Amino acid sequence: MKNTDLHLHSYYSDGELSPAEVVRAAKKKGVKNLALTDHNSIGGNKEAIEEGEKIGVKVIPGIEIVGEEDEVLGYFIDYENEEFQEELVKISQKGNEKTKRRFVELKKKYPEFDWETFETRFAHSKHNHNRGRLFYFVQEELKISLMEAIKIVNEAKIDKHAFADISVIEAIKLIKKYGGIPVLAHPWAEKRMKDLLENEIKFKELVDAGLKGIELDNGDRDERRSEKIINKIKELAEKYNLVLTAGSDFHGPGLKEVTREHDVGDYNCEDKIVEELKQCKS
Repeated sequence: MKNTDLHLHSYYSDGELSPAEVVRAAKKKGVKNLALTDHNSIGGNKEAIEEGEKIGVKVIPGIEIVGEEDEVLGYFIDYENEEFQEELVKISQKGNEKTKRRFVELKKKYPEFDWETFETRFAHSKHNHNRGRLFYFVQEELKISLMEAIKIVNEAKIDKHAFADISVIEAIKLIKKYGGIPVLAHPWAEKRMKDLLENEIKFKELVDAGLKGIELDNGDRDERRSEKIINKIKELAEKYNLVLTAGSDFHGPGLKEVTREHDVGDYNCEDKIVEELKQCKS
């Protein structure tokens, strides 16, 4: 049955809900298995797992690491490992600095914006703020729609290369280092990753580094997710024995209202995918 959502976010990264609220929302949609995959954070896994045990939802400890070319999902990670948490703090600081820089740019136009207010409002993602956090902050401060807020934030240009993320290969290796199963997230979303899919020598480097799966379906849907790229993903998965996963990329009700494509449980995969991912650990 398609009752497994392997891509969900809480307020430990850029989601609106607590981990427990995410699990409860998934339960209402008939989800039996889920993975909490916050950006560069494993802080919400314990709460999600405990809530899942209470209400009968199997929660897989997960993460989504932001890489330079694209993002990498990690499943069955050692979420209680302190060294892993320390490494993630270093990684998330780069994204946090990008957000601070963008905040400074926004403040030139809106001097009433206050960073301390921002950090207090989003305390759970402190030191791990990304652009998504700014969307909600601007929406609340200016009393405008989320779509309008997204437009304002995206107009605040910064030099992204000054705060470079780790490479996708480094993200894969980090997930493997702490017991996880690395899966490439929404590879149609970024041009650099689409180009890499067409370059088999480069793609094989990801496999050699430990890549075990590719996300085939996801709530992040647009014209870039073409039939051609879906066929390419399937071709690579068959050739390199990679697991094909799916998930909603749920961030909360706000983003769902804007995109209509990020609702929890809407892009599920079959529960057998969980077993296929487990087998990758052996």
